[in-house]
Amino acid sequence: MLEKTARISSIIQGVAAVVFLYSYFFPATQQTADPNVVHQMNHPSWLAMVSVIFLAVAVLASSVLNLVALRSHRKTNVEKPLTTKPTIGLTLRSASIGPYQHNPNSWYPRQMALYFSNDGGEIHLGVGKWIKDNIGMQIGRPSRFVYFRKNNLGRWEGEATDKVVYSGNWVKISVGLDSSVPDGELKKLADEIQLGTLEIPAVVSGAPIKIRTNIVVTREVLSRL
Repeated sequence: MLEKTARISSIIQGVAAVVFLYSYFFPATQQTADPNVVHQMNHPSWLAMVSVIFLAVAVLASSVLNLVALRSHRKTNVEKPLTTKPTIGLTLRSASIGPYQHNPNSWYPRQMALYFSNDGGEIHLGVGKWIKDNIGMQIGRPSRFVYFRKNNLGRWEGEATDKVVYSGNWVKISVGLDSSVPDGELKKLADEIQLGTLEIPAVVSGAPIKIRTNIVVTREVLSRL
C-alpha cells in the first residue's frame, strides 16, 4: 500500500514539475532581438500560473495520500490478530470418588477429586462447570467446583473458585456430585461410561481459552466405594 501510494504521488509531482518548467522556460510571449517585435508562443499565457497551482495541489495531495497510507499501515499492524495458539500444559493425571459421607451436616456427601499437573506455562483457571452425562452435581445446593494447589510439602491448600497454576504445579479440583445416586449405580458406570465433561475457562499467555475434559472413572476407583 505504501509503495503504491508513493508511486502515484511521484507521478503526480513529476507531471506538475514538467508543466511548470515548460511554462517557465517557454513563456507565452518571448522578446526577440527587435524590442518592437514580440514572438507569440503556442500556449496560453495563463499556463504558468495554472502550473504553479497544480504543482502545489499535487504536493499537498501526495502528502495527504502518504499520511493516510501510513496510518492505515500502522492500524493494520496493531490490529493484526493473534495467530499463534497458546500451549496448554494442563494434564489430567487421575480421578477419585470419595466414600459417601453420612454426616447429616455435610452439604456434599459425594465428592469427586480430579488431579491435574501443569506441564506448560502459567495458566489462570476460572470458575469451572460440570456438564452432566450420567451423573450431575449435588441437588439442592450451590454447585461445588473448587481448586486446591499442592504446596512444596505435598499438601493441598488454598481452596478457591479460581486459581493461578504455575508451571510444574499440581492442582486438585473438587466436584460435589449428586449424592442421590447409590453406590451400585455408580459402579455400573466404571471404565466405559462417561460421567460428565469438565469445562474450565482459562487464560494462557493473555489469550482466553476453554478447556474441556471428558471424565471416566476406572473400575478400580469405584470398587473402593
